[in-house]
Amino acid sequence: MRKIYDRLNRIFIKNLSFCLVFIFTGLSGSINAQIISDDFDTYNIGPLSPQALHWTTWSGNEGDVDDGLVINDIVNSEPNSLLINDSGGGSADVLLLLGKPTEGSYSLDFNVYIPSNARGYYNFQEDEIPGVSNLDVFFNLGGLTPGIGLLSQLDSSFTYPENEWFTIHQVIDLDANLLSFWINGEPVYENFDFNGNLGSLNLASHSDDDELYIDDVVYDYAEPLYPCPFPTIICDNFDSYTTGPLSSQSTHWTTWAGTGNDDGLIVDTISNSEPNSLLIGDYAGYSSDVLLLLGNKDSGTYSLDYNLLIPSGKVAYYNFQEDEIPGVAWNLDVYFNRDGGEPGVGSFDQSDSTFTYPEDEWFSIHQVIDLDANLMSYYINDTLVFDNYIFDGNLGAIDFWSVSDDNELYVDDVVFDEAEPLSSCPFPTIICDNFDSYTIGPLGPQADHWTTWSGNEGGAEDGTVDTNFYKSAPNSMLIDTSGGDPSDVLLLLGNRIDGSYSVDFDLYIPANATGYYNFQEDEVAGVDWNLEVYFNRDGAEPGTISFNQSDSAFAYPEDEWFAVRQVIDLDANLMSFWINGNLVFSDYQYGDWDEDWSLGAVNFYSISDENQMYIDDVVYAEAPPLIPCPFPTLICDFLDNYSIGAIGSQANHWTTWSGIVGGDEDGIITTEQALSSPNSMFIDSTGTQNVLLLLENYYYPSYTYEFNLYIPEDFSGYFNIQNSETSGLEPILDVYFNRDSGMPGQGSFDQYNFTFNYPEDEWFNIKIFFLGYASSLYFIVNEFIVLENLSYSGDMGALNFSSNSTQNKLYIDNVILYENPTGVIELTGLNGFKLYPNPSNGHFTITSEKLTGIFNLAMIDIAGRVVYSEQIELSKNEEK
Repeated sequence: MRKIYDRLNRIFIKNLSFCLVFIFTGLSGSINAQIISDDFDTYNIGPLSPQALHWTTWSGNEGDVDDGLVINDIVNSEPNSLLINDSGGGSADVLLLLGKPTEGSYSLDFNVYIPSNARGYYNFQEDEIPGVSNLDVFFNLGGLTPGIGLLSQLDSSFTYPENEWFTIHQVIDLDANLLSFWINGEPVYENFDFNGNLGSLNLASHSDDDELYIDDVVYDYAEPLYPCPFPTIICDNFDSYTTGPLSSQSTHWTTWAGTGNDDGLIVDTISNSEPNSLLIGDYAGYSSDVLLLLGNKDSGTYSLDYNLLIPSGKVAYYNFQEDEIPGVAWNLDVYFNRDGGEPGVGSFDQSDSTFTYPEDEWFSIHQVIDLDANLMSYYINDTLVFDNYIFDGNLGAIDFWSVSDDNELYVDDVVFDEAEPLSSCPFPTIICDNFDSYTIGPLGPQADHWTTWSGNEGGAEDGTVDTNFYKSAPNSMLIDTSGGDPSDVLLLLGNRIDGSYSVDFDLYIPANATGYYNFQEDEVAGVDWNLEVYFNRDGAEPGTISFNQSDSAFAYPEDEWFAVRQVIDLDANLMSFWINGNLVFSDYQYGDWDEDWSLGAVNFYSISDENQMYIDDVVYAEAPPLIPCPFPTLICDFLDNYSIGAIGSQANHWTTWSGIVGGDEDGIITTEQALSSPNSMFIDSTGTQNVLLLLENYYYPSYTYEFNLYIPEDFSGYFNIQNSETSGLEPILDVYFNRDSGMPGQGSFDQYNFTFNYPEDEWFNIKIFFLGYASSLYFIVNEFIVLENLSYSGDMGALNFSSNSTQNKLYIDNVILYENPTGVIELTGLNGFKLYPNPSNGHFTITSEKLTGIFNLAMIDIAGRVVYSEQIELSKNEEK
């Protein structure tokens, strides 16, 4: 991009020899103007920098001993030039100010004269304020190499003529971070890695032997050194190759047979960018069958661009190969003037689309291949030919093949690069619909996954594809009553009965309008409703979301788009709901455990005359489970569905010692550390946090409490086991990590004289086996038993995570509470428990004096097979 810099785009006033001189250096009137053109011929003999705004000195003291001298002794263009040496009573140290551009491509040219055995030096500075140099250029370094120059960062030398003028040409491409350097038109170094800005050129005298004359300085815009958008995977304009066979001159080109007789030819008779192009045809003993190797890409999105020329009446062809090894699998086949019968017309084997192209002139091809979405789009001269072509497979190579004797195809300016995805959806998805490919009007007939409540699509009941509001241009769907009847539309979800799924969409509801939708448990409408969602229910709650099946309520913005996300875990029978990334609820029971349930459809219904709801960017996909735990569990909390901040108000099984949630006592959901991304809970060093995980006072028969901890090096942590959910009773067990900051990597207990090791700066696992039938517990760290068969009294009421020191830094993640399977042998240790007969033929009796509650009973034969299972309810002193 060409920029005009503020420093140059002003009228400056300088006091020159006590006269006011107005110098206009702005260039905005013509982008072809040179930024700086200076032959020194209008200046007075003497110090340089007071006479020109674009020259200064390293010290900033213009006209002083470090200034350059305008002289008329040795010149390239009469009458003046600039001398850099020590003749002014000091060492010249002069800056040519270049404006500090950060993008674009620039050339800097000047003529240089160095007398025999003299020396010279300059460098590039990254700022107009000197101090950080880039490329350093020496002439006769150390006075030992007359006539030889050195580019010091490259260790690259060059020759220059002494006692005569020679030209230096430099091009700096700031977009590509490249610099190229020429002497008298001959390249010295191309594509030097030039990182940074273009601040100034520093001409300096390093010794008494320095004597460098400069004339005819021109600083201007230039063509990029890299002819492609930067960076690219392949950028090839064929201009660095010699005429003749192609493939031996480049590693990304080869031939189908690999023998050479099927090579393409580099020619200089026709080109889009001079001087060369690639010819595909039957010429000079060659029948071209050339492969452009694309790397066997199997994911990501890529663009492939080139310019083509096909002479009048000639034919051309290419295809996509799915592997760099030719012939493994074809994809799209592209024909120009197929069989010589369609001049100026292009066509495909795999698509009915056709296009026109100009004969006898260059035209551009642009192709985008989204391998994640399995989609491809195709453009001719920036005009879309097709999009959403199903491109299954990998991106291996392009095969340019001379398909007949009349094949004559010229190729130039090939660019292969990464590109933006064709679809905005994460892949794989089940449904991804932004409505933008539909025509305005009824929706149902245009997509199989949309229908209406009655099944009559295209009528007043149907949703409307609309352009008034959209999240992604140009379309959305409108649910209202403008068609005479209320819209009543179903998004069909496939009657899923297991797995976990996300349903996402964006909504727009104008101020004071209403909106509504519900989940249907079958694609057949009306079989069974599930969650019902209201926006501004009955027109009395503008900006508020409410539900029939939940007490949760939440705000939404009117007159702007907002995101709705729902995750339904059919295995765990749970649903979570978010608005604009904020969790509304996470523990809604989606179905009844004693009934079958499924994910059938979303029903968007115009519930009132004020209903006006726009829907866009619908994505239905598989999702991670809400409960990623073994089943059944009593608590399974990976902490990943919560919003950042205090945890207590977000889940019923978390609270604080005082019972006041949301304050200083509460645990904090954070993303700083996580065993399962993205969240964990943090207990800090403030001394105020005091968090309870409520364990519901479980006692009989046997339970496991499992969680994971992370403690940074040299920090500490603490928790205890409470024997009641009511805080304040004597703990069953106090557990310290790095107690008093004196035991890094070691844990200890108050009640027992045991220690154990734990890893710092990494997650480790804690398990507590609580054997209620035996009044004993086991404490296990990373599968190592630390405490075994320890007696206790009381229930398992809560885990208390407390900030008990200024060095406390404890992260908690993946918390699970589940009941352990218990055998008859273990239960016989309980007073009054009997099960007989055992073994049994299916008829048996259970008596218990202690067990009470609902239990899962399973009978297992000697082969390990479950032969009988039932859920039973027991009360104390009951025979069953």
